Amino acid sequence: MSKVDTNGRTVTIDKDGMIRVDGVAVFRRVIRGGDLYAQFMDGNRIRSQCRGTPYIEVSWDALTAKLIKETHL
Repeated sequence: MSKVDTNGRTVTIDKDGMIRVDGVAVFRRVIRGGDLYAQFMDGNRIRSQCRGTPYIEVSWDALTAKLIKETHL
């Protein structure tokens, strides 16, 4: 069974913007031009080489909209 956190007590934000859930690094919070992004690191070397970077950034608005849309099927 999973550990469930219904109030965010296990969520922490490091000084460098790394978001952790119960100590597990999930993504980094990045602000560019006043907009908030979630930055993920891809550990797959080949995929990262093809992309030219190991980092993928998704705007917070787009990410939350997708999560909400997919939740209300």
